[in-house]
Amino acid sequence: MAHDAPNTKAQQLLDGPLAGLAFVKKGAVYVTIGLGYMAFDLLPDGEDAGGLSGFDAAVIKDHRISELWTVLSKPPA
Repeated sequence: MAHDAPNTKAQQLLDGPLAGLAFVKKGAVYVTIGLGYMAFDLLPDGEDAGGLSGFDAAVIKDHRISELWTVLSKPPA
């Protein structure tokens, strides 16, 4: 997988099924040996609330993401 593949996939989602939502990182990105974590909000463009929240957790092997999970902690209404 190319290094820019996750960004490309995220942009495809924001241009397609998540159109009209803005991705906002919540806090720091946490990384430890073999694991990364980042929380986020997906908000309607120009809004401070009303979207959904979640986090990504990634398993890192040989300096690459080998597994990625996205968990929605506040699903859309």
